[in-house]
Amino acid sequence: MVMGPGPGLRLINPEPTAARESLLILGVPVIYAWGLFWYGVQAAVVVSAYLTIWKPSED
Repeated sequence: MVMGPGPGLRLINPEPTAARESLLILGVPVIYAWGLFWYGVQAAVVVSAYLTIWKPSED
């Protein structure tokens, strides 16, 4: 969770003077692609925890 919307955005945020091609990944701005990537990672963690760890108690 730390690398998603937090300081991770500061790591990949390009310089405003960078070439336009370096600001896009597959037509999506790099900052949005980073956020979507980490959203997917976080969703995968929640789904895997649901399937493996969060079991209903037998009581």
